[in-house]
Amino acid sequence: MAIAFGQFIGAFLLAVILTTIISALIRRFTTTSRVFIANGLSLTIATLLGGLGMADGGDPDFFNSFGTYVLPQLAVFAIDFLRSRGAAARGRTKPKSMALNRADPPMRGAARDIAAPAAPSSAAAASGPEADRQARLLPPPIEPAGPTNPRKNFIVRQWRGELSLGWSFWGIAVLGNIVALITILVLNLIFSTDTGYDPAPLFWLNVLTWLVVTLIAVWQVVGTWRSATHHAERRAALSLGAFWSRAAKVSLGLGVLRFLSDLVNGAAPQLAELYDMAWRGDPRLPAYSLRVMRDGTEIEITGGIKFGLAADFERVIKASPRIKVVHLHSFGGRLGEAEKLRQNIEARGLITYVSARCESACTLIFAGGRERWAPRSGGLGYHGPAFPGMTAADLAPSVLAWKAAYVEAGLSTSFVDRGLAVPSDKMWRPTIQELVAANAVTHQATGSEFAISGYGANPTPDQLLSPYRKGWPALAAIQARLPDDYERIRRVFADGFTAGATEGQIIADYRAVLARLLAVHRSKADDQVLIDQANLLIDQYRALGRSDPTLCYQYAAFGGGKVNTAGALSDELTQRDLMLQERMIMTSGPHPPIPEAVSDVLLSKVRQSLIRRYGADRIAIFAAETVAPAQHADYCAISTAFYQEIVAMPPAMASTLLRALEAQ
Repeated sequence: MAIAFGQFIGAFLLAVILTTIISALIRRFTTTSRVFIANGLSLTIATLLGGLGMADGGDPDFFNSFGTYVLPQLAVFAIDFLRSRGAAARGRTKPKSMALNRADPPMRGAARDIAAPAAPSSAAAASGPEADRQARLLPPPIEPAGPTNPRKNFIVRQWRGELSLGWSFWGIAVLGNIVALITILVLNLIFSTDTGYDPAPLFWLNVLTWLVVTLIAVWQVVGTWRSATHHAERRAALSLGAFWSRAAKVSLGLGVLRFLSDLVNGAAPQLAELYDMAWRGDPRLPAYSLRVMRDGTEIEITGGIKFGLAADFERVIKASPRIKVVHLHSFGGRLGEAEKLRQNIEARGLITYVSARCESACTLIFAGGRERWAPRSGGLGYHGPAFPGMTAADLAPSVLAWKAAYVEAGLSTSFVDRGLAVPSDKMWRPTIQELVAANAVTHQATGSEFAISGYGANPTPDQLLSPYRKGWPALAAIQARLPDDYERIRRVFADGFTAGATEGQIIADYRAVLARLLAVHRSKADDQVLIDQANLLIDQYRALGRSDPTLCYQYAAFGGGKVNTAGALSDELTQRDLMLQERMIMTSGPHPPIPEAVSDVLLSKVRQSLIRRYGADRIAIFAAETVAPAQHADYCAISTAFYQEIVAMPPAMASTLLRALEAQ
């Protein structure tokens, strides 16, 4: 009821304003049909404006618009019609009252004839005391009856400068601002939609708002300038100064310059941006795309956040009701569209996930998640809003609305204030620790929870591999020396992306391919690479044995390619391993086979050394089919000692034995 009443009041005010303006414009051309024409045109204009405002990106809805404005316009018509009838009635009775209050013309003529003597000769009538005496006896001349037709339309009188300078400069300024404010409020009511952000109504709202403001400003300035001119003329006729007239014109000039500055620096950029948003596809932002993954349980949003994305997201969600996770990969976009997406995600209780980067307005969508996941790198970027032609004061309501949405999602107020205080041309990228502490992120992702994302809709295999090239130097070596194997790795990533596999699954598949490659080329690497690899295994076994003997056993027994040691080894050990993988591929080449007799002799020496250190019973653990968990620590320690005995040999003997072992 309150909304309907508010709509009626807004429509009534618009009808009053339009009818008054149209009546003033057509009064000079017609009076008998003024009421019907003014109200008819007012209803037509309101219907057209309302139909455009209700379009919401689709076709104009003139039918509902007419239903909204017809009753308020009928109310205005009734008031206007009754007022015009009352004025007409007063006009018909006015001559009779005037006739009752003035002397009867025949009587006045008779009195003049009685009082006036016979006309003298022309010479005598021309001058002399007698002529003066007769002139004094005559009654004053009677002015012709009838109205003087003063202009009572203050709109026209202001435009022509017929109002006083004080009223024109001060009163009209206040009145014009009030009318402009009411008109703008009515326009905002017309062009507001229940579905929220839509650039087409926003464009028309701004066009009409600036048009109304411009028309009122021109009416004020021209009328006040003319009033100042007339004021100066009247003062000059009385030989008085015209200081206030000149002061008013100077003030008007300064006001015009300020208004033009607002048009150039504010209105023009805003209208240009809104036009691009409404009808040119918002070219400043990249295209967006939606991709359903993992058997219809996850969806990825990539690209610019612009009008149409929320509607497309809604359509996809309805077609794939099993979706539970929303991946986000965007540098930002329009706040209005982001807010619609946030509300949709929040209402459905979906999970939001960032694998690579989510910045600016994207973080508002991310905040709508029931659970919010991000990787160790964070990937979220915050700053304040911006829009062409708008100042910080203009954007203050958007900042407050943005802050309220964040706080409602559970983010700490201090975190939000810090993020929104960053200028729009800069970016604050908090650490994962800061994000978790502020509740911006509720869970830290490892890459094994959700499908791989963050590459756009249709990335190439090389684009999928690009983030790993720096961290995996063996890729460049494989591409350079083993093109067929490199193509196999490319297919691993492409097939995994298409299937919606997790990043952890794809990396595991890559490591399996890499392990097979290294198994072939490790025995072909040069001697120093083999010795460095043995030293690396010693350090790895030691580190794993101290932290997790079972993981150390698995790594030593089954090989690094089959066991995931991510997070269990230091960055230094991991980097050494990656560099050795590259060196193995780059130094791989033909070597003569190692005679079995030679390798047996060397291996026997190592075995005897281990028996002396650990005993034959403990060494037998390597021949057992199964190793009990209680023996995992021994297995790890003896494996470490095995490579220690090898690298203690002379380099030539050590590399020979290592090459023979790898060849097996």
